[in-house]
Amino acid sequence: MLKNRNHNNLKALIVEKIAEKRGLKKNMIYKVLRGDRENEDVMDDYVSMTLSVKNALLQEVERVVPFNEKSN
Repeated sequence: MLKNRNHNNLKALIVEKIAEKRGLKKNMIYKVLRGDRENEDVMDDYVSMTLSVKNALLQEVERVVPFNEKSN
């Protein structure tokens, strides 16, 4: 039976950055994100980095797509 696996490149990148920053292995970061381990600093970093990426993406979309332009 084949497993359905989805790979999230953004999550993998953020996990890699947190592991580098905290001096932990990526496997440990994934365990924290799954809830198998507790580490508040890792969770704070993950939420912070995820929000900053989403905000940057939103700002870029707003820059490219003029939502508030009035038509004549």
